[in-house]
Amino acid sequence: MSKGIDDRAVLAQERLLQVHSVLNARKQTPVAVLSYMMAGLMGYLSPSSSNESNATGYSVGSSESSWTPWIFRKAHANASLVVTNVRGPEFLMHMEGRPVHAVLGFLPLPAGVPVGLVVKSYNNEISLTVTAEEYAVPDADQFLGWVKEEYEFLKQMADAEASKK
Repeated sequence: MSKGIDDRAVLAQERLLQVHSVLNARKQTPVAVLSYMMAGLMGYLSPSSSNESNATGYSVGSSESSWTPWIFRKAHANASLVVTNVRGPEFLMHMEGRPVHAVLGFLPLPAGVPVGLVVKSYNNEISLTVTAEEYAVPDADQFLGWVKEEYEFLKQMADAEASKK
């Protein structure tokens, strides 16, 4: 392999390890859950401009005047991408006797985050789904192509490393 590919692989592996380390550390704290619960509570209690408001001017659910988007913007530290993984069963499922050949992932974008990516496995296959604001990802197919290229590159490097052992 050329020097450039080796450097690219090292950088990609370092980034992946750094992201894993940060996310794993955050998952071990109650901050994310508490933030989500507080935002939900504020959305529940926030003033609404809907006609369904009760006499106090408050209603259940969020609206354009809800505090929830503001809280989420403050809670996500100006993130520009949300990535989630969903590990599904490694076998074909059936619903009412019919095989389920595909399961789709969807990630509703938190307020202020323009790109969401779902990495999902089902029936021993991995798939990607992107949800994005048009200004951030004008061509989702191209974006997913880039993600797939990086995945294939990392897989190739991992396979090469495993064959050395």
